Amino acid sequence: MTAKRGRPKKETGISLDVILETSLEVLEKTGPQGFSMRTLATHLKITPMAIYHYFPNRAALIKELSDRVYSQVTEDFESAQDNARHKIKQLLTSYYQTGLRYPNLTLAVFSTPEAFSAKVKRITFLLDKLLKATKLIPQRRQMWLEILVDFTHGSFLATATVSRSNPRLAKKQGERYHQQLEELLNQIF
Repeated sequence: MTAKRGRPKKETGISLDVILETSLEVLEKTGPQGFSMRTLATHLKITPMAIYHYFPNRAALIKELSDRVYSQVTEDFESAQDNARHKIKQLLTSYYQTGLRYPNLTLAVFSTPEAFSAKVKRITFLLDKLLKATKLIPQRRQMWLEILVDFTHGSFLATATVSRSNPRLAKKQGERYHQQLEELLNQIF
């Protein structure tokens, strides 16, 4: 049986929230290479055109997913009140935990530059702003910005890779991330 073409009827109940929730599930299950509008439509039991009604392409969908997922990181940060070191630690820890929950989303963003979301850019902006409070010279500040971002990405992607097959090792890697982040912050501050 083939799916009907065109937009879904109103009574199908497909909504933006349902599309986004299912997209995250499918993306984390299939990985970025297996994630397509057609695959998503199959999981939703609708035609791909129904998704295109909301998003012009796959990159726009991934960008919206990224904005939605990473908005919590910036919202948590905005309410934090403490010194620059503590705020950096909180920001990167929240980013790490979110990335650990949705590693394939991060990989999809990495492989689709036009999907780079405003919320992820905001995380980098906030981190840079906090590093300015350290009085590091601009070249050193840029170096530390890149080190901290790459360290966090690498850590959550490595931990996510082993988490399904070896939860104990994943837990140790998570603990190591926090220890190593402290060491890096000691060098900055």
